[in-house]
Amino acid sequence: MDRKKDHITFGIPSYNSSLGVLNLTVQSIIASVNSLRIQQFHIFICLNGKPNQGIKELYQNNPNIRVIHTTNFAKGKSRAVNEIHRQTRSGLLIIIDDDVLIDRVSLSLLTEKIQHEDIPL
Repeated sequence: MDRKKDHITFGIPSYNSSLGVLNLTVQSIIASVNSLRIQQFHIFICLNGKPNQGIKELYQNNPNIRVIHTTNFAKGKSRAVNEIHRQTRSGLLIIIDDDVLIDRVSLSLLTEKIQHEDIPL
C-alpha cells in the first residue's frame, strides 16, 4: 500500500452525532491544520449509525472531507475505525472522537516527531 508520509488523514468515527458538535470538531481540525501550514490532509467522517443527510450535504463540496457510511452499525466504533483505516492512503492517521476539539499545539505534538523522524510505515 502506497502511504505518503507528508499527508495526514484525520478519522472521525461518528455514531448519531449532532451536526453542530461534529462540525465544531471538523472546524477545529481545519483551523489547526491551517495554522500549522499543513498542505496535504484529509478528514474522513465515518457515520456509524443512521445516515445523516445534513452531514453529507455540509461537506459534499469540500475535496478534503469524505463522508463514509458503514452499513452495519451494530459493530460499533471499531467498525468505523477499521473502515477509515482501510480507505486512507496517508502515512499518518489520527483518529479523533466526534466531540473532541483539537488545537494547533496538540496537533503539533502529535505530528512533529513522526513527520521528522525516519520511522518506517
